[in-house]
Amino acid sequence: MPSLKELREQAGEQLNQLKAARDEYSKAREEKKPESEIAERKKAFGEIRAKLDGLNDQIEAEMSDADMQTAVEDYEKKFGAGSSRSDKPASGNDDDTPPPPDDGAQSLEDWHQANEDRSYLVHAWCCRAAGVDIGPRHREAIKRQKVRLAKQFTSRLYSNSQRNKLQRLYRDSHPAAVDLRTEKLFESRAMTTTTGSSGGFAISQGFVQNIESNMLAFSGVLQVADVMRTPSGNDLPWPTDDDTSNEGEQVDENTSIDGSTEPTLAQITFKAFKIHSKMVKVPYELLEDWDAVPDFDQWLSAKLGERLGRHRNDKYTTGVGTTEPSGIVTDSTLGITAASATALTGDEVLRLIHSVDPSYRMGPGVGFMMHDSIFLEVQLLKDQNDQYLHTPGLADGVRDRIRGYPVFVNQHMDSALAIDNVVALFGRLSAYKVREVNGIRMKRLDERYADVDQVAFDALFRHDGHLLDAGTAPVKHLVMAAA
Repeated sequence: MPSLKELREQAGEQLNQLKAARDEYSKAREEKKPESEIAERKKAFGEIRAKLDGLNDQIEAEMSDADMQTAVEDYEKKFGAGSSRSDKPASGNDDDTPPPPDDGAQSLEDWHQANEDRSYLVHAWCCRAAGVDIGPRHREAIKRQKVRLAKQFTSRLYSNSQRNKLQRLYRDSHPAAVDLRTEKLFESRAMTTTTGSSGGFAISQGFVQNIESNMLAFSGVLQVADVMRTPSGNDLPWPTDDDTSNEGEQVDENTSIDGSTEPTLAQITFKAFKIHSKMVKVPYELLEDWDAVPDFDQWLSAKLGERLGRHRNDKYTTGVGTTEPSGIVTDSTLGITAASATALTGDEVLRLIHSVDPSYRMGPGVGFMMHDSIFLEVQLLKDQNDQYLHTPGLADGVRDRIRGYPVFVNQHMDSALAIDNVVALFGRLSAYKVREVNGIRMKRLDERYADVDQVAFDALFRHDGHLLDAGTAPVKHLVMAAA
C-alpha cells in the first residue's frame, strides 16, 4: 500500500497530465480538428480525471486513518492517567456554541490559535478540490482539529439570541456606525460548530459572522423582520387572529352573562424554499498563490453572504408566495394614494403614518421602508412650518428618522416616483416573519470546471417569509397615482 506521501506525488503527476489533456482538447477544438479526434481528446481527459479522483479517495482514506490515531493520542493526553484538565462544565451560554475564551477552560492564546486553525481549514478545504498542495501549516491545523475534509458541510448559523443581537445592531444603528459596532459585538465570540459528512469540525467565528452580517447588510427586510430558525423544513402552520372589532361590555349586578364573540382566526403555512448563492468560481492560481491564508475564508464567506442577502431581500420584498416567499410589499395594505404620479408631498407622508392603527405605530420594529432614491426625495420634503420631516441620526449613531420613526432602506423596492409604483411602507415592519431552516450548506464542486482549472463553491439555504396579517393591516403602503 503506497504511503500518503507517495499517493500525493502520484496525484501531482496525474494533475499535470490532466492539465495537458485539457490543453490538448482545447487546442483540438480551436483548430477545428475532426470530431473523432476531439472525442478522443475528451475521453483521455475523462480517464485521467477518473484516476485522479481515485487517488483523491485513497488520500482522504489515509488521512482519516491518521486522524483516528491522532485523536486517540490526544484523548489519552486529555483524559488518561495524570490528566489535570478541569472537568468544569461550561455555563452561562443560552445557545449551543462553546464558551468564550475567558471562562478559564482555555487560554486566550489557545483560543486564537484554534480560530486561526479554522481559517486554514477552510482554505485547505478549498485547495483540496483543485489539487493544490497544502502546506505544513494546513496539515498542522488538520491534525490539531482532527478533521476530515469532506466535499460539503453544513455551517450552523448563530442561535436566535445571537442573531437577534446582530439584528438589533443593524436595526438601531446608523449605517455609518454598523461596522465598528459589529466588530465590538463579536470581538469575543466563541467558535461555531459545523457538521461534515464524516463528523463535526469547527470554522472561524469570522466565517459565520461574515455570512450573517452580509445577509443583513444587503437585506433591508432582514434588518427588521422577526426571524425564527427551525431544525427541519416541514410545513409550519402559524395561526393568526383578528379580534379588533370585539370589545368587552358592562353587565348589571345579578344578571346572567351570556353570549360570546369569537375572534376571526386564520392560518399561514411557512414552507422551506431552497435557494443558493450561485457558484463562486475560484482559479487554481488564486488558491495556490493566496498570500494571506487567514483572510481567504473571510473573502469567500463575504461573497456567499452578499449573494444570499440580495436574493432573500428580493423575495422578502416582492415575492408572490405559493412557490416562493410572500413579500412585505405584496402582503401590505393600501394606505395612501398620492395625488400625483411623479411627486410626493409632506402631507401624504404624514397621512401614510396615520393610516396605520395606533397600536401598530408604537414599539420596536415600527418604521418606514423605502428605496434609497425615494428616501432622498423624502428628505427634501418640508411641513407647513418649513421644517424638514427628516431627522438625521448620524451624530447620535442612530438611524435617520421621519417624524421620529426610523427609516429602513430597501433597494428592491420601487426606485422612482412613477405611475403605480409602491414607494413607501409604514407600520410594524417586524410583523414580517422569516423562517430559516437549519444552517447554510456549503458545497465544493471538484470536477465541474476542471477543464478550465477552476473550483466552484456554492451555498444552499432553505427559507420562507410572510407578513402576519389576519386583516389588521400592520403595514400599509403609499402608491403613486395611476395615469
